Amino acid sequence: MTNEESATKENQRIFGPGFYKEVGRQILDQGLEVYVGDELIPYAARVITPENFPEYPYDKKERENIRFSKEARSFRSRFAESGGQWVFQHNLFVRDKGIFVVHDREVDAFYEFKDSENRWQKNKRVDLHVEQLQEKLKGGKEEKRVTFSPDRSVRFTPWDALTRVERHNYFMTWHPGGRDNYHTVSESRRLSAEEVVDDGFMIASFGVSGAEVLAQIVERTYSKSLEYWTVHSLGVVVHETYTLGVEGYEYGSFNRLSFKDGNIGYATTKEKKQ
Repeated sequence: MTNEESATKENQRIFGPGFYKEVGRQILDQGLEVYVGDELIPYAARVITPENFPEYPYDKKERENIRFSKEARSFRSRFAESGGQWVFQHNLFVRDKGIFVVHDREVDAFYEFKDSENRWQKNKRVDLHVEQLQEKLKGGKEEKRVTFSPDRSVRFTPWDALTRVERHNYFMTWHPGGRDNYHTVSESRRLSAEEVVDDGFMIASFGVSGAEVLAQIVERTYSKSLEYWTVHSLGVVVHETYTLGVEGYEYGSFNRLSFKDGNIGYATTKEKKQ
């Protein structure tokens, strides 16, 4: 049985490409369930393999003769060329605190900026929400410096539990809802397999064992690395949704893994609810 046949049998359908909420609601409307981070990794380990991301030959004549299998075209399209697999959880980057990761099984509109709010009202509402998340963490368990709520649906990692930052940091301007601009900084982190297993954001997203399996997937890629971005904002919480994907180029399609914000993606579903 091929990876594609196995995936189809276990997950029934694949939705997308599309926006996070659009794809997620399509899944729920069909009576299916979305994958949160911990649950996605075993599936990713089965399908993100070099065999499913064949390279195009450099020679033009060879390219004309190559015929990718249906499975290879499908995986290459979903994970490398169309944004990757949506991870249904919210990532909140909170200045002076760290990152909250919240499972999003119902695909909610988690945080929206309202034009009717001034900056004081908005910040007050954000602070209240952060307090609610901290309350949910009470009584939870800490694993490798990451705190998990008792039901493990909310996780928190402090900034200093994250790994090194790459040199090519850059500043960008973020425009929230037509109000005053906020100056934010995006930071790139490129991790080796050894760094993935100890990185706070990877553990918060996928669990301790999930981060270990993710490191094994990273080890298969040509560069043996995973890249992700964090966003720091002055005075507000930044909310992002992420995809897990494969980045490469025409003649090296299995270069590295990526875990970062995107506009579109696919989603694999869980079995039907009983």
